[in-house]
Amino acid sequence: MIFGDFIYQNPIESIVAYTELDFFQALKKLEILREKGFLVGYIRYEAWQILHRNFLKYTQIPHHSHHFQNLNSSSKTPLLYFEFFSSRQPFKMTKDNSPNLFFPHFTKTQNFSTYRTRIQKIKAMIRQGNTYQTNYTYETQFSTHAMPEDMFREILERQNTPFKAFFKTPTETILCFSPELFFKIKGDKITTQPMKGTIKRHKDPQKDEGQIKRLREDQKNQSENVMIVDLLRNDLSQICKEIKVESLFEIITLPSLHQMVSTISGVLYKNITLEKILYSLFPCGSVTGAPKLKTLDLIWQIENYQRGIYCGMIGMLDKNNMEFCVPIRTLTQSINQSKIWSLCVGSGITWDSNTQDEFQESLLKTNFIKPKKNFKIIETMRVEKGKIQLYSLHQKRLKNSLKYFGFPKIDFFQLKKTLQAIANDQETSSSLRITLNHTGKINYSCSPILPHTTTKIILSSCPINPHNDFLYHKTTYAHWYKKARKKIKQNQIFDEIFYDTSGILTEGARSNIVLKINNQLLTPKNYGNLNGIMRQNLIDKRIIKEAILTLQDLILADQIFCINAIRGMVEVKLDLKSLIFAKNFLPLCKKGSHYETKNSYD
Repeated sequence: MIFGDFIYQNPIESIVAYTELDFFQALKKLEILREKGFLVGYIRYEAWQILHRNFLKYTQIPHHSHHFQNLNSSSKTPLLYFEFFSSRQPFKMTKDNSPNLFFPHFTKTQNFSTYRTRIQKIKAMIRQGNTYQTNYTYETQFSTHAMPEDMFREILERQNTPFKAFFKTPTETILCFSPELFFKIKGDKITTQPMKGTIKRHKDPQKDEGQIKRLREDQKNQSENVMIVDLLRNDLSQICKEIKVESLFEIITLPSLHQMVSTISGVLYKNITLEKILYSLFPCGSVTGAPKLKTLDLIWQIENYQRGIYCGMIGMLDKNNMEFCVPIRTLTQSINQSKIWSLCVGSGITWDSNTQDEFQESLLKTNFIKPKKNFKIIETMRVEKGKIQLYSLHQKRLKNSLKYFGFPKIDFFQLKKTLQAIANDQETSSSLRITLNHTGKINYSCSPILPHTTTKIILSSCPINPHNDFLYHKTTYAHWYKKARKKIKQNQIFDEIFYDTSGILTEGARSNIVLKINNQLLTPKNYGNLNGIMRQNLIDKRIIKEAILTLQDLILADQIFCINAIRGMVEVKLDLKSLIFAKNFLPLCKKGSHYETKNSYD
């Protein structure tokens, strides 16, 4: 586990709570274990309900039972999860030259119509005096082939926030990049730092300073911030004395935006436990609203989803300290969803809130996970006698990549018209190439297809990481193939073949692979490779079939072919000298002078 500036390894035990009874027993166990080591974990947002059902023990605030909905007797995911460690080490982020592998594709979000309807409901409740500010949130989902470790590394390079966290539990994976402190305790002093008020950064440094000034002086953001400061002062008064506002309307700067922060502190009464702190503070007022109890009930009715880890608390406690963040900017993945991640966003709604502005602010809060890569989408088509070959497949793939990367929509009718005009001018077999950038600009180029002078293929000297979102699209961001394509351009080889650390074949630097084995034409499954146009065409025609193919299949194949849209299907020969590069990834066993293998396609 990683939290903040420390990494925690080799847990001694886990403390887990799925039910209300388990939850309060777990809190007591945390108090005992913190004397002996470090506890790192989370409490879900939905735990507020079971806490506030019991809150009369420690507070004089009147309880209205209709404010609370019953949780199921047992939650599918833990309400509380902590791991106990005897030691920890400093976490050092080492900057390396590893390629960016992660580019999220948002598959679910909230449309503006739904958003506007729900904000109207909140404003109706404000008009009736039931709430003054409501932190409205919603869930987005995105898909990726990238592994959590690579995602964490890449986002951290851009967003190294003080409350970063990486948890892998039996039920979920959590990547947190929160800049917001919920509370920290050192000795008898408790400090909380609500974050309220957001504005987008500007690329121009001078204009960016203007954005800071605009945020600091904005009355709407100031009123939101003060409201939450007052709420937290009231919450703190139940567990401590000498409460003071140490700072008001400070601005902190993150890579994509500026945020307004205030700091409140107090001196804890004696014998205050984590349970008593939660009764008073949980969940944080900055992600709920004011008045707190009524607004919590309103949120439950309007949002229509479970926030989960988001807006709960993530952190650490030991004998002398507690430190918990508000898990905003937090990605979660359930153990049974291999490629789908959840990212929730929101903002504080007051009577003065502009619905369109608030909606844009919520969208802005998803930008921190998107890589700042300047690349173009490519499509390369064969022109034969003035006709673009397999154009419908090229168009389908191009549409898919534009959608995946969030590039602007283009006029495909006009595109085809332009491409056909270029194709009409070609007297020989030609390669027609287009590139599209993130602004929608399209560049065209066309050149004759020259005969290839070699059919030699070699194996790559190192395996490729198939959990790379860019491998599944044809773009200019492909430097893992740079050296191989240089060899191809110099006619040293026809192609270089890549594979993963298990010896499973993926693709060539410019082609898909087809192996003839037992009179079948087989191509690697769509795993760490581009679904090439010729590949899809031959699959559609049932000429080739997908299979999991390995390096040993490549060596033992009766014939090897490289296929792409420009050169069609070319029989190639493997340079056996290149096998030395892949010797550590060959799952082969020798028997006499022959290799013995069980084909993975059987």
